Amino acid sequence: MPDYIQYLTDADTANDAMHRLPKDHQNRDQFYQQCTPHIAVLKKVVDNLDRAMPFIETKTQTKEYTDKKTSRRFQIQILIGIFAIIVAIAIATIVKS
Repeated sequence: MPDYIQYLTDADTANDAMHRLPKDHQNRDQFYQQCTPHIAVLKKVVDNLDRAMPFIETKTQTKEYTDKKTSRRFQIQILIGIFAIIVAIAIATIVKS
């Protein structure tokens, strides 16, 4: 996801800006008006991340499958190596006798 860092930056900036707003409870309408642009930015970020979720899940599943495949391949190579050593020892013992 090429814009992921930008989305995080936008969300952090909007969050920080909302936390810096004065918390004047007597004038909630003004407070909510000041929050509106920041909420719009956060909504855009959430919408974009929600749309990207299937792509992210596919990439994650592909990586997990590849990791499992690599691990299985390594395990098989170890077993083949151990089997080859056992066969070599057996052959050496038979030839020596």
